[in-house]
Amino acid sequence: MADAPPPEPSTLPEALRAAAARFGDHPAYVQEQDGRRRTVSYAELLRLVEATAKGYVERGVRRGDRVVLWGPNSIDWAVAALAVSYAGGVLVPVNSRYVGAEVADVVERTDAALVVVHDGFLGRDQVGQLRAAGVDPARVLTLAELVAAAPSSQGLRLESVGPDDVADILFTSGTTGRSKGAMSAHRQTIGVAWAWAGLGGVRQDDRYLVVNPFFHSFGYKIGIVVGLLTGATLYPMPTF
Repeated sequence: MADAPPPEPSTLPEALRAAAARFGDHPAYVQEQDGRRRTVSYAELLRLVEATAKGYVERGVRRGDRVVLWGPNSIDWAVAALAVSYAGGVLVPVNSRYVGAEVADVVERTDAALVVVHDGFLGRDQVGQLRAAGVDPARVLTLAELVAAAPSSQGLRLESVGPDDVADILFTSGTTGRSKGAMSAHRQTIGVAWAWAGLGGVRQDDRYLVVNPFFHSFGYKIGIVVGLLTGATLYPMPTF
């Protein structure tokens, strides 16, 4: 008789903790970085997310606060994104090719408490662009600063979020007008990833090359979240 499928988690923090318990030392992410191959297991992913979530809280992020994340696909991006939910916040990913004024518009419309930026991507000064666009420098944190602070943290105990709490706000492309922020609850983000993983037959022994951008629902929900649910190993690519 086949083993029963694991129960479906109802929030992203639940999914992360379940993945760490179920998949342990199995690789969650593999990335070529600075000429070296970096591998992060599911157990290590949980530790990194807990530490990063504490960093958010220490910077004033509270339950329900929006955190804008601006950068290309990377392990650090995935950790920073999952840590928003773990701290009880709402993730707002923005296009890595945006310019500062476009990001500033999203920051204003979501009243974001914090902007985390991969400064220097494609040789640009994103922090300078945000400053020029009027974003308060106190609300801006580079991804490098966030990552550097995480190893010294003892980690954050799981913040209480529910299935119907908003997990993320993804902005549309604005093709037919001004872009719109589409809100998804934790149960919706988990549900769509669970359905896609089942239909796609994604398994723990799969190696999943994620070219589709993490800031988009394809890379985020059908990449990062599917990985948590299935134990597949993700290989993020920062550029196509």
